[in-house]
Amino acid sequence: MSSSYVVFFLAGIKNSDYDGFGGIKSIPCLQQIDMKKKSIITPLSLIPGDVVAVLAPASPFDKDEFNLGLGILKSMGFEVFIPPGLFASKGYLAGDDSHRADLLNDLFKLPQIKAVMCARGGYGSARILNKIDYDSVRENPKIFIGFSDISALLTTFYEKCGLVTFHGPTITSLADTDQETIKALFSVLTSQKVLSIIEPKSIVVKPGLAKGPVTGGNLTTLCHLVGTPFEASFSGHILFLEDCKESPYRIDRMLTHMKMAGCFDNLSGMILGSFFECGKMGDIIKIFEDLFSDFNFPILAGISIGHQKKNMTLPVGLKATLNADEKYLCYHCPSTIPEHDKASGTIFYDKNTGRRLEGVNFKQKSFDCIHKLMQKAIDNFIFPGAILLFSKNGSILFHRAYGIANVFDNTPVTHDTVFDLASLTKPLATATSLMALITDQKLGIEDSLSAILPEFGNSEKKDIQIDHLLSHTGGFPDYQPFFKCLEKYPFNERKARLRQMLVNVPLKHAAGEKTLYSDLGFMILEWAVERVVDCSLDRYVKDKVFDPLGLNNLFFQDVRRERKMVEYAATEICPWRKTLMEGFVHDENAFVTGGTGGHAGLFGTAKDVYRLLEHLIETFKDPCFKGLFSCELVKKFLCPYKKSHRTLGFDMPSQKNSSAGHLFSPLSAGHLGFTGTSFWIDLQRSIVIVLLTNRIHPDRKNHKLKNFRPILHDAIMRQILETR
Repeated sequence: MSSSYVVFFLAGIKNSDYDGFGGIKSIPCLQQIDMKKKSIITPLSLIPGDVVAVLAPASPFDKDEFNLGLGILKSMGFEVFIPPGLFASKGYLAGDDSHRADLLNDLFKLPQIKAVMCARGGYGSARILNKIDYDSVRENPKIFIGFSDISALLTTFYEKCGLVTFHGPTITSLADTDQETIKALFSVLTSQKVLSIIEPKSIVVKPGLAKGPVTGGNLTTLCHLVGTPFEASFSGHILFLEDCKESPYRIDRMLTHMKMAGCFDNLSGMILGSFFECGKMGDIIKIFEDLFSDFNFPILAGISIGHQKKNMTLPVGLKATLNADEKYLCYHCPSTIPEHDKASGTIFYDKNTGRRLEGVNFKQKSFDCIHKLMQKAIDNFIFPGAILLFSKNGSILFHRAYGIANVFDNTPVTHDTVFDLASLTKPLATATSLMALITDQKLGIEDSLSAILPEFGNSEKKDIQIDHLLSHTGGFPDYQPFFKCLEKYPFNERKARLRQMLVNVPLKHAAGEKTLYSDLGFMILEWAVERVVDCSLDRYVKDKVFDPLGLNNLFFQDVRRERKMVEYAATEICPWRKTLMEGFVHDENAFVTGGTGGHAGLFGTAKDVYRLLEHLIETFKDPCFKGLFSCELVKKFLCPYKKSHRTLGFDMPSQKNSSAGHLFSPLSAGHLGFTGTSFWIDLQRSIVIVLLTNRIHPDRKNHKLKNFRPILHDAIMRQILETR
């Protein structure tokens, strides 16, 4: 080995533990998997200081490119372990087969190793598949990253062990990649953000919607595994393919062979990445159009994965939704699990010894006072039940359920309990729908009501603008009990009659003159959205916001249909409806017109509320982040608007008696819901606090939450800021 390379020996690994290749003594299993049916193992997230080992399971590599890539990996905050023998070479292989397989097996057995990143692809991974200790991989799960020839290992670990693997850059490819690729890799491996890849310039080969686990990789490599014990199964999956320096006829030949072998039968969907130096992409697409014309699944081409400068990291083995028409792939859950996430059934480990910790959640010890505060709130009847979640810098620090969802049958609140979000509908559904319309250039923030809704053309309201309604400066009253009048009309007439009432209702003041929080303004915004897109608000926000982000637990509930089969937190025994409201919207005005309103009607879990807010924060903080909206637009919505005390669709901490407490920065936004729900986000510090309660259960007379909220928020902020 060249003297310019220093082997970094891991702290805690004694010579008696590691003796070259294959000489590691037995290490306690970290996780037991029942393989009678394939279980999915999601690896633990990385944190700065974790050790990433480098492996060369295929071809040798260029040492200059290796050094450059190694520097990038270290700049992410990780320590790097270079095992003895990494630089071995035997022609086009990085050492003989036994040597490469032993290296891989040894690295998986070491508990101090938290991830394994391949140095290069090339050729040779398939030659070691029959020499791998799959029981050891299963018992010592960790992040495994690579692409190209490494696809053989990615799909085999998923097939044989259930391990979620990562199709992403190698060490040498990091030397010639862009910042977006590096940032995406870091985000996937370290945060609990749910990955969404939105490619506006991608090409729809076959339209449609597909759902299923994602698998795939290099076409040549996967084709050569067909007919072997290591052939990947694609049935029910979304398959992604990429390749490099293969002529179009060879692409055709491989696909034809796999098609005749039945590889694509029952496929859910297909994604085409880079086909670098394989001819014109248009010609490649024609091959796929021809070969798959008799198949019914969607195909989206031009996704940034594979042998090119931009190579986004894709988890293999996790479920996702592919919407070819809207040009996005969205996973349903995070790619890694934090060590403190009890909700996911994670096993906890000592970071130094790698040993399992029984009944200890050491990352949350500093938040014991928050837990006690919430328990005391339950004991003092501030609310029957609640979910509290808070995070910093994209990592969830605390996510716990408390109390009872329904006091009449003692149903407990769980992490999956769905709450009536009430007025959180305004920012999370109505405001984001308008952001989507502005992004698609279908509406302008300063468009007048009369330009969108001619019904206002002959009234004093004709010059009121969209931004007036979003910032509650439109002059409309705060509330009107429209339901009392509307209930006497046939259901299919109520929406139209409500909107006529909105046209006729007298203003409290001229537009822009002062701020008056108003449900009515957001009822009109719902109308405006529906007029522009010719579909209901609930359908539009689902298609344009919730589905692309994989937010399956944010939804509206139509009162004319059966409830979605989830766990609900009950609200009040309604004196008007004379029944307990559970799974149907509490707000009477939203209920009487069907369950969807611009002001109320949204249901959701704390986790999905958080995920939407985290997406907005990431967009706000990073102009290069490719999300649903532009950084500029998100800032326009989340920052104080035209020197007012509100943002567009969101609230801001008031100077006195704020529900956010006293410690949020001036650059913060949030909202409250009548049912006992709230969120606050500190944009300066990247802190999110979501509190969902059923404080109006079984009736709305309980107002204790008003005094409790600021106390709780101050306690959380102190804990976060003191434990940086």
